[in-house]
Amino acid sequence: MLWAVLGGLFATSFSITILAVSLGDIARDLGSSKSALTWTITGPFLALAICMPLFGKLGDLYGHRRLYLLGLSGFTIATVLTAFAWSGPSLIAFRVLGGIPAAAVGPASMAIIMRAFPGRDRVKAMSWWSFVGAAGPVTGLIAGGPLVDALGWRWVFIVQAPLALLGLAVAVMVVRETPRAPAEPIDWAGAGSLATASFMLLLALSLTGDLGWTSPVVIGLAVAALVALWSFVRVELRARHPLVPLDLFRRHNFR
Repeated sequence: MLWAVLGGLFATSFSITILAVSLGDIARDLGSSKSALTWTITGPFLALAICMPLFGKLGDLYGHRRLYLLGLSGFTIATVLTAFAWSGPSLIAFRVLGGIPAAAVGPASMAIIMRAFPGRDRVKAMSWWSFVGAAGPVTGLIAGGPLVDALGWRWVFIVQAPLALLGLAVAVMVVRETPRAPAEPIDWAGAGSLATASFMLLLALSLTGDLGWTSPVVIGLAVAALVALWSFVRVELRARHPLVPLDLFRRHNFR
């Protein structure tokens, strides 16, 4: 079960950076610019940052196995669509589309492991989860160039799709559903303010390469991110069912 879950985590994290070193060749193929196609990397990261907390909450309410399978299914569909992108904007759109369901795989896989393994086995399993989650993007960055050179960037995604389907089939057979939390309203205000803060911050960071740290646009986005983060904290302190219970940060084990 552990390796089935980790396989999905690796597949979704590996693909985020796989195009990073080949953007110039892809830009020429699609008649786009390399600077525009950097959004094929930034876009999925934004989708992950925005959607991951919300999917974690939805997994608590509706079952993490369900969210994991839906996330991996959506990621597989987006992978196929990415292989047939016909322009720069379509490639960016499909990459962002793939990042949204991929955001469900990380928190769902963690929750599944936390509930499936007791005591020391849980510590060992979570060590593997941390390793795979960190190694996926690094492996994509290192292996992406040679894979694209050998197969072509479209074939990288065509080959990846059946592998993701295989992982999905194995997960359907071996992963058990997790207990569901009691029904409670979703903290949409908290989700919205956190998503806004994440979007503004990552957008500001992504623009520093072209505009510089002192650009009014970058500074404005950074200030907007801080305001949204302040709003998120205020919302969470007042919410009856917060998206992220802030009292967790007072616990020594959590920090």
